[in-house]
Amino acid sequence: MNVASAPGEPFALHITGDAGPDYSIQTSTNLFDWTTVFTTNSPPLPFSWVDPDPGGNLLFYRILLGPAE
Repeated sequence: MNVASAPGEPFALHITGDAGPDYSIQTSTNLFDWTTVFTTNSPPLPFSWVDPDPGGNLLFYRILLGPAE
């Protein structure tokens, strides 16, 4: 999935997938160090998540499946 947003604008993800696992959204500025910014337990799918203030820097997002850490 490739998604982009304009600087200073909210960033939105629309997540579809398998029902059952936990979903964690993580962010990184360098693709090596990741920070969990949101976790949900077995959400009804599909669901949307919005980062209202992603900041002005380049930010990468990833979604992890499985039990929350």
